[in-house]
Amino acid sequence: MRTKLIMMGLLLAGTSSLLHAQMDLKPEALQRKIQACIAKSYAASVFIADYDTVAKRNNGQLFSGVVVSKDGIVLTAAHVGKTGKIYKILFPDGKETIAIGMGRIQRFDAAVLKITKPGSWPYAEMGWSSSLKVNEPCLSIAFPGSFSPPRPVIRFGYVANPLDARRRTIRTTCLMEPGDSGGPVFDLYGRVIGLHSNITVELENNYEVPIDVFRKYWSAFMKQQDYTELPQEEVIPVDPLAHRRVSFSDISGVEKNLADTELKLKKLTVQLAAVPDTSRAVGTIVKFKDLKNNLNSTYIVSKNSLLPGSVIAMIVDGKTQPLKVIYRDQEKDLLLLEMDKVTKVGIDLSTRSKDTLAFGDLGKVLISPHPRNEGKISVLGTLRFNLPGLYSTGYLGSRIEMENGRNVVKLVQEKSPASNFGLKIGDEVLSINGIAVSSPEQFIKEIQKTKPNDVINLITKRDGTENKIAIKLTRRPNSTSTHAAERFTDGKSDRRDGFKHAFVHDGKLKPAECGGPLFDLQGNFVGINMARYSRTSSIAITAAEVRSFVLEALDASQKISTSK
Repeated sequence: MRTKLIMMGLLLAGTSSLLHAQMDLKPEALQRKIQACIAKSYAASVFIADYDTVAKRNNGQLFSGVVVSKDGIVLTAAHVGKTGKIYKILFPDGKETIAIGMGRIQRFDAAVLKITKPGSWPYAEMGWSSSLKVNEPCLSIAFPGSFSPPRPVIRFGYVANPLDARRRTIRTTCLMEPGDSGGPVFDLYGRVIGLHSNITVELENNYEVPIDVFRKYWSAFMKQQDYTELPQEEVIPVDPLAHRRVSFSDISGVEKNLADTELKLKKLTVQLAAVPDTSRAVGTIVKFKDLKNNLNSTYIVSKNSLLPGSVIAMIVDGKTQPLKVIYRDQEKDLLLLEMDKVTKVGIDLSTRSKDTLAFGDLGKVLISPHPRNEGKISVLGTLRFNLPGLYSTGYLGSRIEMENGRNVVKLVQEKSPASNFGLKIGDEVLSINGIAVSSPEQFIKEIQKTKPNDVINLITKRDGTENKIAIKLTRRPNSTSTHAAERFTDGKSDRRDGFKHAFVHDGKLKPAECGGPLFDLQGNFVGINMARYSRTSSIAITAAEVRSFVLEALDASQKISTSK
């Protein structure tokens, strides 16, 4: 609740008192500052991979960092960056280069890399951590490990503790997970104030290496040395913007402001339930008018996998009202329901909406209203992309690699379908479902086309003999990891990937809150929430993708004809 209050306080601080410099933090003004910060710092936030220069491939840890000088000084965390090791640096625009590990101080989890190729690299300004204030807004741009291929994801939060003495860190509410380690946290001036270090299970506990650690030992970090004893300190200059730091101090009345903000948007949502099952989801009320086909109806769109069975009802004032199931799309994980009467409220899908998200849209403040509870406030974290099905596809439990021109099984998980049906390490995979396997990547693409309980037919070769193997795939097993990132409250959605036209925001959605709409500050329909993907990320699909689904569903149910 405290995270929610602070976030909304920052968004709705028109009548609130501010410590230090006065600043207009009305929602639109705050959004502009977030987006200005992104424009200034995004290009310098980098993905880093342990790199084998002989085999020319990533070899080990994948993490994040930030370039802080034109000649390529990269700051990261010491638990991932090692002195003398070679790393590949990937910039958000796709450019790649090589860096080497320089100074490292494990006591503070701080490390420096240096890009080896001369050049003028995008970089972010180093800020100060000593001048940070409690509840000061901040922003993270890093590469969470749950996404492959890697992509920068933006998260908004505030400084909860400028210096945790026991941990020697800053504590913020910018969500973090494995892969984010070493990623930068910025103040609203676009300056680096800390680097992602570690977390606990609680979502509010994200610990950052203070930027002043690097200032204090800058000369030592420029040497290729792993320090077991603290090197000589340097004098840290005073932050020239210390007097302009802004921190929100009064959050009273925020809940009322939130209710006022969400009142209209809340009416566009409905609580849904599968009957007699106890499954719940949020529904998005939409209207579709097609004069050509004499159609003017009100529908509800929601997340299909949350609402199994043939009877779906909306819950109004504690009573269930059955709805007509018009169409289910298993691949898109969307469900279309029809209300028995046309309502005055509903998102109008009769006209087209854009299906693009531009760079300037990053950092937009988004609202996810809920029919019963307080809504979620978040920021747009990525551009639009297609999220491959990994957790939602069939599970085989093996890995193949190219070896001397052959696609060879290198891993078979214990008690997996691969193991149970006789696939063994060392087998050469020749084909899958009649398609010749040309590479491990192509094999993966074929697996990604499957669903749990599908049967795949492999032709393999073992000791010179070809064999035919039919393997029934299963659902991917739940993670057994004890890492804090896997144990956050409410957890991940069961169906959380395999979506086209998707984007990420940092709303802390519960899985049962998916299916509901997402709006920007102007009340424009942005999309529908589809999944809580990970500790850091919720997934939504664009408004244009929703409209496309509704058209397909109405066409399939013969409500309209989209054929020419």
